[in-house]
Amino acid sequence: MVCHSCGSMQIVTGEASDDTGGTTGSTKHIAYGLPPRRVAGLLLWPAQPWLDVGRLSSEEPHDFVVTRPTVKHATQVTADTVVGQITQSMGKRRGRIWTTLAVPNPDGPYGRLVSPVHYAHANDGHSQGGSPLRTVTAAARWIAARLAEASAV
Repeated sequence: MVCHSCGSMQIVTGEASDDTGGTTGSTKHIAYGLPPRRVAGLLLWPAQPWLDVGRLSSEEPHDFVVTRPTVKHATQVTADTVVGQITQSMGKRRGRIWTTLAVPNPDGPYGRLVSPVHYAHANDGHSQGGSPLRTVTAAARWIAARLAEASAV
């Protein structure tokens, strides 16, 4: 739940796990409720960080769910409309890099353990896709290039 006027948010989890309960915070630090960003012809929807490491050390939200620009509202961001993900990572020298997943594919090797959405291409910032991705813009461009490759096939 997000209050757009004051920027506060509350996450309520109801699963039978150690995470059951509620968390209150600010959209400044956990980006739920912020509008998407248009980068490289895609929409980047800020999301909760996967890892709680260095959350306050960056101006950027740690994770973005990526859709095509035809998705107009947060309620339309579903497994069927997501085309990728961007996650903040740490490079070899502890510098900030960005990790990406792209091109949803039911036979893709990525996402099996954490998501029903599987991806055919992934980049860890070090190997596949070239040099480490140092900015969110570079990560979004990487996803756009993989989508273009997939649609050309």
